[in-house]
Amino acid sequence: MEDLQQQTLSLLPKKIVLDIYYLNKVCLAIVKKLKGTFGKTAKKMYRLLSRYLAYLPPEIIVDIVSQQGIYKVNLKLLEGPYGEFLQRVTDYPLISIGSVRGDEPLVRLKDISELRGVLIRSIQLDSQDFSLLSLLRRLKTLRLAIQGWYVQLIIFMCGYEYTAEMNRIFKYAPEVCPASRVSVNISTDLNMKDKCPNLLTFLKNVLALKEHPQKRIKFTSSKNFHKDLKANIVEAFYNGRISHLKCEEALDENELSPFLAFMDEKLKMPFTKMTCKFKKESKEFEAFMRKDIDAILVKRSRSSTTYILKKSDFSIKIVFGNYNSTVAIDIMSNEYKEQIEAENREAKKAMEEVAKEEGYYDKSGPSGISWGPEAKRPRL
Repeated sequence: MEDLQQQTLSLLPKKIVLDIYYLNKVCLAIVKKLKGTFGKTAKKMYRLLSRYLAYLPPEIIVDIVSQQGIYKVNLKLLEGPYGEFLQRVTDYPLISIGSVRGDEPLVRLKDISELRGVLIRSIQLDSQDFSLLSLLRRLKTLRLAIQGWYVQLIIFMCGYEYTAEMNRIFKYAPEVCPASRVSVNISTDLNMKDKCPNLLTFLKNVLALKEHPQKRIKFTSSKNFHKDLKANIVEAFYNGRISHLKCEEALDENELSPFLAFMDEKLKMPFTKMTCKFKKESKEFEAFMRKDIDAILVKRSRSSTTYILKKSDFSIKIVFGNYNSTVAIDIMSNEYKEQIEAENREAKKAMEEVAKEEGYYDKSGPSGISWGPEAKRPRL
């Protein structure tokens, strides 16, 4: 049991580690009552995960699943067995169907127990790689990999080929997705409900806030938002599951409008960002902002035009790039904005105090360039 304690506790903040060290007696029956992936896994009696979490209180398990993320570099500095154990965590840069990079060997997983102490930086699933001869051996590795802990997930599905293989990978996929960055490139004419229902269910769970309370993701779509997922993406954008939404394909007024229809109520999260391109030019975008969105033009320059849409508790800043038709949308609560401005003022004040102590003075010309420290006058 000591090894299991080390592995679990190495993932937790120091204060929680100390609490659990003295109060960690919980029977497996409580774990079985949990909802979500861990509860289902315990019911299936996977020996590893059941024993791995059996002695932790349910509220701690919820924290492990839902927290924003823990900087493991800092945990390595902990004294004692927990910090020492974390030094032995295996780090895989990439798990995919094809080769990794250069001469790096492919990662092969045969059993769920091999995920112990493993951090996967990125999982990449590209349907174009499914023609490889080693596909059958790779499918098991990929099915196991998405059961583990990974930072980034990339999915390419650019046609109807190999949809069955992609569907098999996600047949037993967990409801909880630990990734903080998710990128999809799915053909817009692909009928996911018929061809890839398991993948569709998985992506809907990825976007569901109830499965990941307080945990946010950066979500990127290389193509336009797929019709089977768009409603889920819009909901995730509004409820705070998505912190940064990016669409690499140009959108028109009808496609962009759903992401600007904020109600005048308190935001679920203090900030959210979206970037995309607009299909038309600046004149059409200005008319769209004025007539459909009711945004106010606040700044115009040669390179960009800025609009503001104010609500009671927050504001939406929309910047249109005049040269490349890019659109950057920043939604920020008034409280969070004041906090950022206060931090900027404190940082500026600290820099001025340091400059003053070092003998610098503000003697800048029209370009704003300071001429550096003032020469000390010789004593008479």
